Amino acid sequence: MSFGGGGGGPTSSSSSRLPAPQPPPKTSRFTKLICIVFLAYALLRLRTYLTYKKALLTPPSPAPISTGRIVAIGDLHGDYANALTTFRIAGLVDGDGKWVGGDATFVQTGDVVDRGPDTIRLYRWLQDLADEARDQGGEVVTVLGNHEVMNMANDLRYVTPEDTASFGGPEKRAQAWSRDGWLGQYVRTWNVTVQIEGTVFLHGGLHPKWAALGLDTLNDAASRALHSADPDDLAVLPLFHGDGPLWYRGYAQDDEAVVCPLLKEALGFLN
Repeated sequence: MSFGGGGGGPTSSSSSRLPAPQPPPKTSRFTKLICIVFLAYALLRLRTYLTYKKALLTPPSPAPISTGRIVAIGDLHGDYANALTTFRIAGLVDGDGKWVGGDATFVQTGDVVDRGPDTIRLYRWLQDLADEARDQGGEVVTVLGNHEVMNMANDLRYVTPEDTASFGGPEKRAQAWSRDGWLGQYVRTWNVTVQIEGTVFLHGGLHPKWAALGLDTLNDAASRALHSADPDDLAVLPLFHGDGPLWYRGYAQDDEAVVCPLLKEALGFLN
């Protein structure tokens, strides 16, 4: 091994220099295609995961309303808030009180009025629901309760001060319930009873002596009386008190040994 003279270090030569940097190899088109496919697959998996996670965190939608339902609700008695809650539970309306019942049939079995302040709101609501239900293939059917007839007969024992005030006072309320008033005309179109798919709906109970007349006869008699009789005479008509179909409570209150044969007899007249 030879060293240079003097105190210098080792001699350098061109053979000891570092090689010049080389440019990176070019990526082939095939490699690029593989990367794109892998990225697309990863994004698809991410989207699937996020969708699945959202589904887990989102409350389930209400079950679709089955077709052909018949829902009967009565005795709203001037209480819009509880009526709205009940109708929502039954799947008839949404939170805004709009019909979502599809082709369901809703039977309102009377006594919308009295005991509460929301008389006007409830009757107007039923009118709106009838139109909305019809647009969806459904139906709203309303039948009389004894309290509707009581108000048409000027029996105001259960009318609240708030109810009277909502009409603008006693005189305006009486006019609304008259045969010429908006509300009086509306409720006078209601029947006493209705039969839908083999089920008879009414506010009270149908005693055999009234069932023997037939449903059409009962409804015709009620309509004639409500359109022609003086208010003071309505309350004493047998159809509208006592064991009439708006008042009779025997099937709920009397002994089964007594009322079961009566009910069987009443139903026999309707078949």
